[in-house]
Amino acid sequence: MMGRARATWLVDAVEARMHLPTLMAAAGLTTLRSIDRILPHVRNPPPDQAAAMLREL
Repeated sequence: MMGRARATWLVDAVEARMHLPTLMAAAGLTTLRSIDRILPHVRNPPPDQAAAMLREL
């Protein structure tokens, strides 16, 4: 089980849009299962901000 501080760090990194392979390497993760567990805690941006983020890709 993942510690609360580590889970918070992962959530913060995902919300900051850190490059996923970099995040996984830094966290020592080899599968997406640990990321999957924190996704319910990641805040969704408002629709207009989400649209802008998608356009940036």
